[in-house]
Amino acid sequence: MAGFALSRKALADPSLERSFAFLLEEPGAPATFRLGFQPPAPVEIRIDDLQDAVEAPPPDVPRPHTFWIGVVSLATVAGSAANSFTDGPSQKFHFTDEGWFGRQTYAGGGDKASHFASYNTVARLLTQVYQELGVSTDRSRLYGSGISALAGLVTEFGDGTNKYGFSFEDMITDFLGSATALATAHYGLDDLIGFRSGVVPHPKVVGQPNGGTGKDYTAEIYAGDMKIAGLAKRLNFNPGPARFLLLSTTYGVKGYPYALPEVRERQIGIEVGLHFTEILRAVGVPQNRWWLRVLFVILDSVRIPYTQIGFQYDVNHKKWRGPGIGDSFPGGER
Repeated sequence: MAGFALSRKALADPSLERSFAFLLEEPGAPATFRLGFQPPAPVEIRIDDLQDAVEAPPPDVPRPHTFWIGVVSLATVAGSAANSFTDGPSQKFHFTDEGWFGRQTYAGGGDKASHFASYNTVARLLTQVYQELGVSTDRSRLYGSGISALAGLVTEFGDGTNKYGFSFEDMITDFLGSATALATAHYGLDDLIGFRSGVVPHPKVVGQPNGGTGKDYTAEIYAGDMKIAGLAKRLNFNPGPARFLLLSTTYGVKGYPYALPEVRERQIGIEVGLHFTEILRAVGVPQNRWWLRVLFVILDSVRIPYTQIGFQYDVNHKKWRGPGIGDSFPGGER
């Protein structure tokens, strides 16, 4: 057979390459050894096409609403300025040393907890607003925390012109609240930890008024939360109905700054409460509207009375209070 004879001839040549070339060129070569090559049709690439591809914006990515971003930022800072610069008669700019959480401080540290929780919430709300205005997620977090911290700084400059005075302790606490909002969001910890502030019923206090400056912090309480749903996800266990609960530490003061010093209390508490945003997710409430997303942030930032129970330790008198919702104040009169 021709094919067999040609193969013998090719194998007899010491050069495999020359043998293979001979085999392909041989008129009697088997059809199975014939190769064909068809070059592809040329593709025309124009410079204009490349320029259009470079300049074209990414699909479905909205442009930031620069005007409204500026309006929101200025309004936040201006609101802080108006609140502090107009709080009482104007004085010569001055500083004050308020201390931190000590028993003899004017608010027992209630003001510091308030500053932390407030500016943490402001940062989180601003972050959500900036995202709705087309800012990227990372920049929204950075802008939200930055403007929140700036608002806190402006507040302290305003306080420097009124009865309070510029407090470095307040300024540091404002910055910490804003920075914590940025850190928890950046590292994906929002589903695990959170911070809330709330109000609690309280009696009139003995000796009121007894000096002091500012509001009565007896009516306020602040919570740092561990979210069971987020903890279960990380530790890979089924929490059951416990997913709808928060484990919290709380801080509140009673009788500061107006009650008689001997009845004032600084209370550190532990409690279990309802996790409302997890309940909303479970019943299928979506977050596909801007106001729904803002609602979720608010519910994660507000401690709603009568939706928790726990115990509080009075550091001043070394006594436990509770169980209750954080409103226990035997030193007050009802």
